[in-house]
Amino acid sequence: MANEEIEVGNGFVIWLDLLGTNELSSADPIAFLRKWKGLNKIIRGTSLRANTNELYDGSDEVNVRVHAFADTFIISISFKDDAESIANLPDLLWHVGTILLNALKEGSFFRGCITYGLFYRSIVDQVIVGLPVTQAYKYHSMIEWVGISAAPSAHVLINNYFEKSRDHNPYRFHLKEYDIPKKELPDYKGLALDWISNRNKNDIENIRTNFNDRISKTDCMDIAFKLRNTINFIDELTFRNKS
Repeated sequence: MANEEIEVGNGFVIWLDLLGTNELSSADPIAFLRKWKGLNKIIRGTSLRANTNELYDGSDEVNVRVHAFADTFIISISFKDDAESIANLPDLLWHVGTILLNALKEGSFFRGCITYGLFYRSIVDQVIVGLPVTQAYKYHSMIEWVGISAAPSAHVLINNYFEKSRDHNPYRFHLKEYDIPKKELPDYKGLALDWISNRNKNDIENIRTNFNDRISKTDCMDIAFKLRNTINFIDELTFRNKS
């Protein structure tokens, strides 16, 4: 493989895993493929606009790619350096929240995470490898809810920014400190993507209702617990916003 077919990037990797794929694909494979096609349109329609700098003000070298396989989407965004990455993080997270919310309104449940670091992408066959990809895979598989949170590499980058600047408010990054439910012990004081605040309240309430409806109709306890944990997150942020 020629070197020009390989991109070396430094930036964010967003891992989105679709919950309940075995249940959905077994019940109606054709309906599942149609749903997947719709999700692909939602994700690519939101993220790939970054190539025209509509999502990332002030950046002239943003490079976004979407990789899809099985039940997973991987969005990789390359920036020039750490400073540009952190400067563009608020817009990035807002649009990731939009992806999550739009998928939820369609009845699709993503769990995932955001990582940071050096990665390698094949232009020809769309393969992506590197530490942030490996970390995203391992971290997301531990999470027990529907939502997006900062894996250790992204958490370190964000914390370092707070320590070096006067801005100690993660809310500006659409993040909330939260004990993220995961297998065994929670990710105490983790950083969770806030896809609830400053959104349409009716949308959030409808999602909450749909979660309860799905819980009452599924015999998969794994999905039921993840949805229940997400309802707890919705309730907690709703309470904080009223305080």
